[in-house]
Amino acid sequence: GFGIFQIEAQACGVPVISTNFGPMPELNADLNLCVPSNRDVVMPGGIIVKAPDWEQIALRLNGLYNEQATDGVAIADRWHNCKKFAKGYSIEKVWGDIWANFLGWEEEIMHEQTPVMLEPTECNHVVLLATYDVKCGIATYTRMLAEQLSGPNTKVSILAESESPFELSKEKIHTHDDESIDVYRCWNRRNPDPTALLEVVYEIEPDVLHIQHEWQLFPSTNPVLPNLGMMTCRKVMTIHTPDPPGLERLHSQVSLFIDVFVTHWKETSQNIPLYCPYGFPHSSIQTIKHGIRNPGLFDAYEKKKEIGVPSKVPLFFTFGFTSTAKGTKELLQAAALASEDDECPHFELIVSAGVHPEWVNDPAIQAYTRECAEIASKHDNIHLLGYLEEEEIDKYAAACDYLIFPYRLPMQVNSAS
Repeated sequence: GFGIFQIEAQACGVPVISTNFGPMPELNADLNLCVPSNRDVVMPGGIIVKAPDWEQIALRLNGLYNEQATDGVAIADRWHNCKKFAKGYSIEKVWGDIWANFLGWEEEIMHEQTPVMLEPTECNHVVLLATYDVKCGIATYTRMLAEQLSGPNTKVSILAESESPFELSKEKIHTHDDESIDVYRCWNRRNPDPTALLEVVYEIEPDVLHIQHEWQLFPSTNPVLPNLGMMTCRKVMTIHTPDPPGLERLHSQVSLFIDVFVTHWKETSQNIPLYCPYGFPHSSIQTIKHGIRNPGLFDAYEKKKEIGVPSKVPLFFTFGFTSTAKGTKELLQAAALASEDDECPHFELIVSAGVHPEWVNDPAIQAYTRECAEIASKHDNIHLLGYLEEEEIDKYAAACDYLIFPYRLPMQVNSAS
């Protein structure tokens, strides 16, 4: 890989002794300090790798010591040369030569994306594999997607997760008073038996099987995904939550049989080919913005008045399940500090942070939730609510001046943000 620490050291005027392996010579201002990798080392399993010659390293160290002690001019020249060399990797240089061009290329790709190169087939029946009709963002997204896809020429069915791992059913049911969408609660993340799911798929014969993937929903130990490879229909997977380490595990299971990957985040699309052990064509990776169902028109002033916040008072709002990754506590702490600052104008913060049904008995989540509640309880302008239904979320989102998603790390940002 790129030895950035070498550049950082030389940017400080410090010479670097490195090997001559890979890109290391390209990153060294003095090629005489590159040590040949000519020593064979036997690793566990009998694999032989090349390693640097220790005597050559000692020779170069001794030379630098002697130079430091006896030749001030040479040391000054070396300091200058190291800093000059490292400047070629400065953000200004890299940005102008490489990064700006890359961003232009990325923008072009995003707007002129290569179409999926699959032979066209009729698509009369779409099946969505996901959680459904429960307190879960994926379940909400799946319902919205199903309602949009369902129509006179397209049948939509849901292979929904069962409420209990011990109660898998192949029976068709309907929810939300909608007879057009068939629901089968035929699998569960905690039940390793895929039989009911496979039997339903064979019976209803979908043209497209669309998997709504999320890491909690499909842990690596669950055999549901690998077993779907034997289905003859087209298979699409939407990856909702970016996680580069998780992508490698996922692709070892599914990259041989998924026809198209859909992501909501362009960085995830860029990572997918890197983690496919068998390769994957870029034309079969599509970045599609998440989107929401049209919430209708709201009068922000009226909604703010409805929840009891004066129109000129800034209102902040965030929602989501309680999670350390989502930065809920950090947001509350920041709001508490701001509230105690006499120079900070008055504001209101509304936090909807319900506990995910799968984490209700998790001691860490319970403790985290109590900490959040304790912070909020000390300030009249900070309101910690529980889980909100979609209509309530729409109301607060319409009323707020600022919608916040305080994720702690960029890679933890979910697909909808």
